[in-house]
Amino acid sequence: MDSPAAQAGRPVPLDPAKMLGGDGSNPGNIVPMYRRANRVVMRSYEYQIRTAVLQCQVVLYTVRAHYSGHDTIPTSVSLFAVGTMGFSLVRDVDNP
Repeated sequence: MDSPAAQAGRPVPLDPAKMLGGDGSNPGNIVPMYRRANRVVMRSYEYQIRTAVLQCQVVLYTVRAHYSGHDTIPTSVSLFAVGTMGFSLVRDVDNP
């Protein structure tokens, strides 16, 4: 099954977060994360969300960053995603 972007003739980004609609340029949607948390852990969850989208589910996806004191790098992020056909994901990702 082709993604909605592919069906519309648009290129499908390989980065799962960008494939979900962001272009990576809005500073309000970006938080600094360490490589393992972002490239390994977050990517695996974002691929699950991507799969739900490719199954034609509308997915509400929210990420909340948690900070300690005045640190500018979050200690963790909480993910919440729910789809229209039963997909559900709630996870906390440590950002050590």
